[in-house]
Amino acid sequence: MATASALSELYDKITTQLIAMGTIKWFDVDMGQLENEKLPLKYPAVLIKIGDVIWKDNAESPQIGTVTLAIKIVFRFELEHDFLKVEAGGRKEVRTNLDFVKSVHENLITVTGSSFNTLRRFNQYHLEVKSKELLWVQVLQYQCNIKSDDTSPDAALSLDYDNVKNNNSFLERRKMNLTHQ
Repeated sequence: MATASALSELYDKITTQLIAMGTIKWFDVDMGQLENEKLPLKYPAVLIKIGDVIWKDNAESPQIGTVTLAIKIVFRFELEHDFLKVEAGGRKEVRTNLDFVKSVHENLITVTGSSFNTLRRFNQYHLEVKSKELLWVQVLQYQCNIKSDDTSPDAALSLDYDNVKNNNSFLERRKMNLTHQ
């Protein structure tokens, strides 16, 4: 199936690029590891989630779609005494972590493939976690176009918002998830 091939290529290219950074201690697909305290994570950890693929309504082949990705970057604070050093400008770990997030982003926006174009960041947020674990999670969200026939789509993102609104449950699920948090 061509769709699996395009998504497999996207996953492979992203993982190869992130692992090549050499600073990630633990890498996996996001399966809810942060909710399971028994899983041994090493930090910094990166979790990748391939989200919805929103296909344009096209009777012909190939179809062009927009895929959403979420990259969770997970840090554990090790220097708990740093928060007391107000005169030193706060936690050094925060600056180090934010620089790492920037580095991950700069590496991700260089990734392209034969069936998808350049990743475009559209959102970034801090994920709430259990404070006793001293975890800090930044989530980077990206979109890119993919084609069902393994040929590269146009360089520019072109999301058909009417198609999203009318033919996809992504917005409904997002509203429901936000309501139930």
